[in-house]
Amino acid sequence: MREILFKGKTVYTNSWIYGNLINYNDDIYILTKPVSENIFNGHQVIPETIGQYTNMEDMNDVNIFEGDKVMLTDSSGDVKVFKVVMHEGRWVIMRNDTIYNDLYEVREVCKVVEQ
Repeated sequence: MREILFKGKTVYTNSWIYGNLINYNDDIYILTKPVSENIFNGHQVIPETIGQYTNMEDMNDVNIFEGDKVMLTDSSGDVKVFKVVMHEGRWVIMRNDTIYNDLYEVREVCKVVEQ
């Protein structure tokens, strides 16, 4: 089964948090591990920082999320940085508003450089 996971930066500490996403009273929260059976830790997050897990890892087994920056070396040896985005129902890498490749095709040779 596919894991549905989100990340976002907390409003109060600006640190990354990972878990389930909810909208409550017009604020967006990420719920982390349960404190008890019916109680969860909820952290308000900055909407612009939210990214969904792509269910793929980079060459170093780091989870790749929507919005991450990934580094690739092209066929001429140049190192380039791309952004991970959802486009027409698939995860792709984009640079300067141009789609370069399907993330699935490059996941084993790319490296997450910025989350």
